[in-house]
Amino acid sequence: AGRIVICARYILSALAYNVVLVNDSAWLAALNSRFVAPDLTFLFSVNPTICARRIKQSKLELELYKEEQKLRQVWEVYQQLAKEQATIVTIDGERDDVAIIDDLLIGIKTLLNARSRKGLDSLPGTKYSPVTVSSSTQRP
Repeated sequence: AGRIVICARYILSALAYNVVLVNDSAWLAALNSRFVAPDLTFLFSVNPTICARRIKQSKLELELYKEEQKLRQVWEVYQQLAKEQATIVTIDGERDDVAIIDDLLIGIKTLLNARSRKGLDSLPGTKYSPVTVSSSTQRP
């Protein structure tokens, strides 16, 4: 309690990517239910075509995720999870770094302000209103 933890890829990624492999979202949710739920998750909206190109350019050997169609399936799962979980903030990840950082700061400041108003330890499990900090529409 009282600590801020920042990490890349957590429960949301485990659910979104693995449902393409396992095709049993309820089982995956149960498997991941023992992990601490994040207070805030940033979901970067980037067209799967761009993602596939970036992955190929990085020369990562993750065959499953190089395929654009599978990335589209993963993105659909991400979008569904974002509708179900009010702690997910969607950010347009196709903009310049400064705009993305500005949106991240808005989301973090909003969370910290809510915590300071209500008391840092009184918020575990609290659901926040869904927020999209960018005016851009989500992409497929």
